[in-house]
Amino acid sequence: MSLRDQLLAKGLVSKKDAQRAGRELKEERRHAQGSRKAKSELAREERQARAEEAVRTRAETVARRQEQEAKRIAAELPRRVRDLIRGNRVRPGKGQPFFHKGPDGRHLLRTEVSSGTAYRLRCGELALTWLERGTDDGEVVPIPRAAAEKLLELDPSRVLFLVTDTAGISDPDEAFAQRTWEPDLRPHRVR
Repeated sequence: MSLRDQLLAKGLVSKKDAQRAGRELKEERRHAQGSRKAKSELAREERQARAEEAVRTRAETVARRQEQEAKRIAAELPRRVRDLIRGNRVRPGKGQPFFHKGPDGRHLLRTEVSSGTAYRLRCGELALTWLERGTDDGEVVPIPRAAAEKLLELDPSRVLFLVTDTAGISDPDEAFAQRTWEPDLRPHRVR
Protein backbone atom coordinates (compact mmCIF):
# COMPACT_ATOMS: atom_id res chain seq x y z
CA MET A 1 0.00 0.00 0.00
CA SER A 2 1.28 3.46 -0.96
CA LEU A 3 1.72 6.40 1.33
CA ARG A 4 -1.25 8.18 -0.22
CA ASP A 5 -3.52 5.20 0.41
CA GLN A 6 -2.33 5.02 4.02
CA LEU A 7 -3.01 8.73 4.55
CA LEU A 8 -6.51 8.29 3.05
CA ALA A 9 -7.22 5.30 5.31
CA LYS A 10 -6.22 7.23 8.42
CA GLY A 11 -8.35 10.18 7.30
CA LEU A 12 -5.52 12.69 7.34
CA VAL A 13 -6.11 13.64 3.69
CA SER A 14 -9.40 13.96 1.87
CA LYS A 15 -10.10 11.90 -1.22
CA LYS A 16 -10.42 15.10 -3.28
CA ASP A 17 -6.97 16.32 -2.20
CA ALA A 18 -5.47 12.94 -3.00
CA GLN A 19 -7.00 12.97 -6.50
CA ARG A 20 -5.79 16.52 -7.10
CA ALA A 21 -2.27 15.57 -6.03
CA GLY A 22 -2.42 12.51 -8.31
CA ARG A 23 -3.50 14.67 -11.27
CA GLU A 24 -0.68 17.12 -10.61
CA LEU A 25 1.88 14.31 -10.48
CA LYS A 26 0.45 12.82 -13.65
CA GLU A 27 0.65 16.22 -15.39
CA GLU A 28 4.29 16.63 -14.33
CA ARG A 29 5.14 13.15 -15.67
CA ARG A 30 3.38 13.95 -18.96
CA HIS A 31 5.35 17.21 -19.34
CA ALA A 32 8.58 15.36 -18.55
CA GLN A 33 7.79 12.69 -21.14
CA GLY A 34 6.81 15.28 -23.74
CA SER A 35 10.13 17.10 -23.46
CA ARG A 36 12.08 13.83 -23.39
CA LYS A 37 13.89 13.03 -26.67
CA ALA A 38 12.94 10.00 -28.68
CA LYS A 39 15.31 7.05 -28.86
CA SER A 40 15.98 7.65 -32.57
CA GLU A 41 16.85 11.29 -31.87
CA LEU A 42 19.20 10.25 -29.06
CA ALA A 43 20.87 7.69 -31.34
CA ARG A 44 21.27 10.29 -34.10
CA GLU A 45 22.87 12.78 -31.70
CA GLU A 46 25.21 10.09 -30.42
CA ARG A 47 26.26 9.17 -34.00
CA GLN A 48 26.80 12.83 -34.78
CA ALA A 49 28.94 13.30 -31.65
CA ARG A 50 31.04 10.23 -32.59
CA ALA A 51 31.48 11.55 -36.15
CA GLU A 52 32.57 14.98 -34.84
CA GLU A 53 35.03 13.29 -32.48
CA ALA A 54 36.44 11.23 -35.37
CA VAL A 55 36.86 14.36 -37.52
CA ARG A 56 38.57 16.19 -34.67
CA THR A 57 40.90 13.23 -34.02
CA ARG A 58 41.72 12.95 -37.72
CA ALA A 59 42.48 16.70 -37.91
CA GLU A 60 44.77 16.45 -34.88
CA THR A 61 46.59 13.49 -36.45
CA VAL A 62 47.05 15.33 -39.74
CA ALA A 63 48.32 18.45 -37.95
CA ARG A 64 50.75 16.37 -35.88
CA ARG A 65 52.07 14.62 -39.01
CA GLN A 66 52.48 17.93 -40.85
CA GLU A 67 54.38 19.35 -37.89
CA GLN A 68 56.67 16.30 -37.81
CA GLU A 69 57.23 16.58 -41.57
CA ALA A 70 58.08 20.28 -41.24
CA LYS A 71 60.57 19.50 -38.47
CA ARG A 72 62.14 16.74 -40.57
CA ILE A 73 62.47 19.02 -43.60
CA ALA A 74 63.95 21.81 -41.46
CA ALA A 75 66.49 19.41 -39.98
CA GLU A 76 67.32 18.00 -43.43
CA LEU A 77 67.66 21.38 -45.19
CA PRO A 78 71.29 22.18 -44.25
CA ARG A 79 72.44 18.77 -45.46
CA ARG A 80 70.53 19.13 -48.74
CA VAL A 81 72.02 22.59 -49.33
CA ARG A 82 75.55 21.38 -48.56
CA ASP A 83 75.13 18.34 -50.82
CA LEU A 84 73.73 20.50 -53.64
CA ILE A 85 76.71 22.85 -53.51
CA ARG A 86 79.33 20.11 -53.17
CA GLY A 87 77.75 17.92 -55.85
CA ASN A 88 77.62 20.72 -58.45
CA ARG A 89 80.96 22.31 -57.64
CA VAL A 90 82.94 23.65 -60.61
CA ARG A 91 86.71 24.03 -60.41
CA PRO A 92 87.32 27.78 -60.31
CA GLY A 93 90.91 27.82 -61.56
CA LYS A 94 93.33 30.59 -60.62
CA GLY A 95 94.80 33.74 -62.00
CA GLN A 96 92.12 36.38 -62.23
CA PRO A 97 90.59 38.22 -59.27
CA PHE A 98 86.81 38.24 -59.18
CA PHE A 99 85.06 40.56 -56.74
CA HIS A 100 81.65 39.75 -55.26
CA LYS A 101 79.60 40.51 -52.17
CA GLY A 102 80.28 38.60 -48.98
CA PRO A 103 77.77 36.46 -47.11
CA ASP A 104 76.82 39.38 -44.87
CA GLY A 105 76.04 41.52 -47.95
CA ARG A 106 78.08 44.47 -46.67
CA HIS A 107 81.64 43.57 -47.68
CA LEU A 108 83.32 42.76 -50.96
CA LEU A 109 85.32 39.58 -51.23
CA ARG A 110 88.00 38.69 -53.72
CA THR A 111 88.08 35.20 -55.19
CA GLU A 112 90.73 33.89 -57.58
CA VAL A 113 89.19 32.26 -60.67
CA SER A 114 90.34 31.48 -64.18
CA SER A 115 89.46 33.89 -66.99
CA GLY A 116 86.99 31.34 -68.44
CA THR A 117 85.26 30.95 -65.09
CA ALA A 118 85.11 34.74 -64.69
CA TYR A 119 83.50 35.02 -68.13
CA ARG A 120 80.96 32.30 -67.30
CA LEU A 121 80.17 34.08 -64.02
CA ARG A 122 79.57 37.38 -65.82
CA CYS A 123 77.41 35.64 -68.44
CA GLY A 124 75.22 34.00 -65.81
CA GLU A 125 76.23 30.41 -66.64
CA LEU A 126 77.79 30.02 -63.19
CA ALA A 127 77.00 31.39 -59.75
CA LEU A 128 79.14 31.85 -56.65
CA THR A 129 77.85 30.22 -53.48
CA TRP A 130 78.91 30.12 -49.85
CA LEU A 131 79.57 26.55 -48.74
CA GLU A 132 79.57 26.97 -44.94
CA ARG A 133 77.21 29.66 -43.71
CA GLY A 134 77.88 31.28 -40.38
CA THR A 135 81.62 30.70 -40.38
CA ASP A 136 84.31 33.20 -41.35
CA ASP A 137 86.41 30.56 -43.05
CA GLY A 138 83.60 29.39 -45.36
CA GLU A 139 84.51 28.50 -48.90
CA VAL A 140 83.26 30.32 -52.00
CA VAL A 141 82.26 27.74 -54.60
CA PRO A 142 81.14 28.26 -58.22
CA ILE A 143 78.20 26.10 -59.33
CA PRO A 144 76.13 25.93 -62.55
CA ARG A 145 73.10 28.19 -62.99
CA ALA A 146 70.52 25.35 -62.74
CA ALA A 147 71.93 24.30 -59.35
CA ALA A 148 72.00 27.94 -58.23
CA GLU A 149 68.32 28.38 -59.10
CA LYS A 150 67.45 25.31 -57.04
CA LEU A 151 69.62 26.67 -54.22
CA LEU A 152 67.70 29.96 -54.38
CA GLU A 153 64.54 27.98 -53.59
CA LEU A 154 66.15 26.16 -50.65
CA ASP A 155 68.38 28.82 -49.08
CA PRO A 156 68.79 32.14 -50.96
CA SER A 157 71.33 33.43 -48.43
CA ARG A 158 73.91 30.96 -49.77
CA VAL A 159 74.00 32.51 -53.28
CA LEU A 160 76.60 35.26 -53.31
CA PHE A 161 76.72 36.14 -57.02
CA LEU A 162 74.34 35.28 -59.84
CA VAL A 163 73.69 37.30 -62.99
CA THR A 164 70.01 37.03 -63.80
CA ASP A 165 69.69 39.50 -66.70
CA THR A 166 71.91 38.01 -69.38
CA ALA A 167 70.05 39.30 -72.47
CA GLY A 168 71.84 37.07 -74.98
CA ILE A 169 75.29 37.28 -73.42
CA SER A 170 75.49 33.63 -72.48
CA ASP A 171 73.98 32.30 -75.72
CA PRO A 172 77.05 31.62 -77.94
CA ASP A 173 75.04 31.28 -81.16
CA GLU A 174 73.34 34.61 -80.63
CA ALA A 175 76.60 36.30 -79.66
CA PHE A 176 78.34 34.86 -82.77
CA ALA A 177 75.56 36.04 -85.09
CA GLN A 178 75.87 39.58 -83.72
CA ARG A 179 79.65 39.83 -83.80
CA THR A 180 81.19 43.21 -84.30
CA TRP A 181 84.58 41.99 -85.54
CA GLU A 182 85.90 40.71 -88.83
CA PRO A 183 86.74 37.01 -88.83
CA ASP A 184 90.33 36.51 -89.87
CA LEU A 185 91.52 33.07 -90.93
CA ARG A 186 95.23 33.99 -91.15
CA PRO A 187 97.53 32.53 -88.51
CA HIS A 188 98.22 34.79 -85.59
CA ARG A 189 101.97 34.53 -85.80
CA VAL A 190 103.90 35.67 -88.77
CA ARG A 191 106.93 33.54 -89.66
